Amino acid sequence: MSISFKVLEDNLKCKFNQPTLLREALTHRSYKFESKEPLNDNQRLEFLGDAVIELIVSRYLFDRYPDAPEGDLTKYRAALVKESALFECAKSIKLGKYLLLGKSELKSQGNERPSNLSDAYEALMAAIYLDQGYETAQSFHINILEKLWDEPADLLLVQNPKGTLQELTQKNHGSPPKYITISKTGPEHDPLYKVECILNKELISKGQGKTLKAAQENAARKAIHCLKEEKS
Repeated sequence: MSISFKVLEDNLKCKFNQPTLLREALTHRSYKFESKEPLNDNQRLEFLGDAVIELIVSRYLFDRYPDAPEGDLTKYRAALVKESALFECAKSIKLGKYLLLGKSELKSQGNERPSNLSDAYEALMAAIYLDQGYETAQSFHINILEKLWDEPADLLLVQNPKGTLQELTQKNHGSPPKYITISKTGPEHDPLYKVECILNKELISKGQGKTLKAAQENAARKAIHCLKEEKS
């Protein structure tokens, strides 16, 4: 095993009994394609890791939110197993430094691409599970989750603020919010949108962004904050 993999093991605080599993977890298909020696890429481990992570997260949420209904638990789990969440997990352990990539993939900064990193993280979780067992994999992943997010449910606000706001307003106010575009300024290649979020004909918040979607999402985040403050 290369020195870099030993450094990774030290950083992960996980010494592999089968070092080939770690190498396989970090081998992108582009590296396998360009290699002169027979190698396995990480796609099969990625498949298994997806299931391992889903089970770990399901049990974690089941224990953490004993009074939450099934629908809420399902939404929390979806947020924690999304590519964007796993990308953050991978970045937190600097996994991109250790990916084995083909020359063209490396040249195009494939070691920073969210899809590559999230896939590699899933493969790594499978490798830990196969090498160390479920409890070690569970402890490893939950430790990362809790370092990244104090409150897992808050991920919904980050990932889907408009959906979160709509559920909140439907439940507490009986109607969904409306977004009104106030202006679009700047050149075509660099526009700035400004929107207002209206609830029951009242202005709740304003938002702006480089796209209409981003402006609406920013307005939704502010609206959620305002409504929660009113409730408290």
